[in-house]
Amino acid sequence: MPSFTVTIDGQTYKTEATSKKAAEKKIKDHLKNDKLDYKTSKPTKEKPTKEKTKTTGSMTKKIIDYKIISDQNENSLTTIVKGYIRDGWQPQGGIGVVDYQGKGMIGGIGRYEFYQAIVKYSKYE
Repeated sequence: MPSFTVTIDGQTYKTEATSKKAAEKKIKDHLKNDKLDYKTSKPTKEKPTKEKTKTTGSMTKKIIDYKIISDQNENSLTTIVKGYIRDGWQPQGGIGVVDYQGKGMIGGIGRYEFYQAIVKYSKYE
């Protein structure tokens, strides 16, 4: 099959066809299909949201210390945690609650103990 060189919109293309007119049609059809494929398969770009930035920013922090604070009263635990927050600590997760039957007593009164995990991050990165 003979090959033909066709110029379309200033671009030169070379293809095999039975005639110059068939080569031109073949190239135009190919270009038309490429444009359609490009428009439909073009990936969409999402703009980063503030949440994503915050998440990636917190992942780069380096943990230098952690503690688990416990108390038998949720109000006093809250006061203790607030004091740690003023000192640069950050609470992690929620408050854990454990039911226990007194310390060392068999069949004691049912009470709860409250826990909070806190973490201290490095100021320098």
